[in-house]
Amino acid sequence: MWHFTIDTTGPSAPRLISPSNGKRIVYNDTPPFDWLDVSGAMTYQLMVGSSQSFSTPETDQSGLTASNYIPDAPLSGGIHFWRVRAKDDLGNFGPWSEMWHFTIDDTTGPLAPKLWAPFDREVKAYINKPTFKWMDVIYAISYELVVDNSIDFSSPEIDKSGLTATTYTSDISLADGTYFWHVRARDKYGNLSRWSDVQSFAIYLHETGTVTDIDGNLYLTVKIGNQWWMAENLRVTHYRNGNAIQKITEDNKWWSTNIGAYCIYDNNDGNTTKYGNLYNWYAVNDSRNIAPEGWHVPTDEDWKKLEMHLGMSKAEADWHSWRGTDEGSKLAGNKMLDDWTTFIFWYNTSEELGNNSEFGKSGFCALPGGCRSGHSGQFFDSGYGAKFWSSTRCYDLFGPTDRAYYRSLHYYHSQVERYSDFFEDGASVRLVRD
Repeated sequence: MWHFTIDTTGPSAPRLISPSNGKRIVYNDTPPFDWLDVSGAMTYQLMVGSSQSFSTPETDQSGLTASNYIPDAPLSGGIHFWRVRAKDDLGNFGPWSEMWHFTIDDTTGPLAPKLWAPFDREVKAYINKPTFKWMDVIYAISYELVVDNSIDFSSPEIDKSGLTATTYTSDISLADGTYFWHVRARDKYGNLSRWSDVQSFAIYLHETGTVTDIDGNLYLTVKIGNQWWMAENLRVTHYRNGNAIQKITEDNKWWSTNIGAYCIYDNNDGNTTKYGNLYNWYAVNDSRNIAPEGWHVPTDEDWKKLEMHLGMSKAEADWHSWRGTDEGSKLAGNKMLDDWTTFIFWYNTSEELGNNSEFGKSGFCALPGGCRSGHSGQFFDSGYGAKFWSSTRCYDLFGPTDRAYYRSLHYYHSQVERYSDFFEDGASVRLVRD
């Protein structure tokens, strides 16, 4: 007589791994479930429910051959309970695992967006349909942009919701003035983030044009009064006849030369894009002409005409040193380059130049390109000051000197400086139309 035994003992209970017990899950309504393999198990059964009784489970998956599972359908927000058991090759189920719980949080909104452009206090002197750009926010599916000329946003000029991109170009023309803007994000549950920080920008629209130098560089031009000025610093490397302008990098060669030359601030080519080139006065005065046809380096009188149009009196314009009231602030500006990553602005905008309601209004957009010493060849003042040559040589009682007039701006002055410096100094150049 033989005998046999039918084994009805199932495998041991699995040990759960994740979601960990008590875990709060944000922005993932199909969380992966993991548990440890059990010896002798052929398949597993996973149950997920919103109650500890599992009377109406949201997920009841049996026949799972792996020790993990990702739900096919999203789980609802709130608390969920889960457990797993194993089944052997004879069809015996083992005991259920511990029951763990987790919470899917569908009530917390995404983070507030970070604004990118227009950057804070940017002056837009040439466009009245600006493009707004902000950083993408994780879990956001749309954004709301609000633009108003009042910081309380009580009567928005622009109020766009449901934006799925992180850029928006205004479809309406904004009038001259100061504007404020902010953005918030919305997630797939409809939760809103807090509003971003508020940033401001100003629009002062001007008549504009363009001019191209012999190297093919294209410059924006702006009409101020009845003069047409370049709205960017010169960066040409050849005279009008095609001859190359000498480029000097070494300090000792810079201050010792007596022929036309240019350099780039700190000898860093990237500064050309920001600030243009710096030229000595020999290049400014060269008969081969640094300006394209129809344009010229401004004379001292051209500068005075510009300054008086901006509000300076004739007596002040004729004076030396710092003159006027807020004409420097009007001439200054700030700028974002086309790469959307480089902001050019003046140091410490809480000082006189930047902290002035007239800042940037002229459209001249003077940037703090610094200068180069004609005594030592050293560079200085980038970010802090701007210096522009005139084509006018200085005379004293004995005749012509080795100095020429310039104009300068500095972050701690809202005025404009008129003075003279040695021909060897390196300064920016703006051109004015004939």
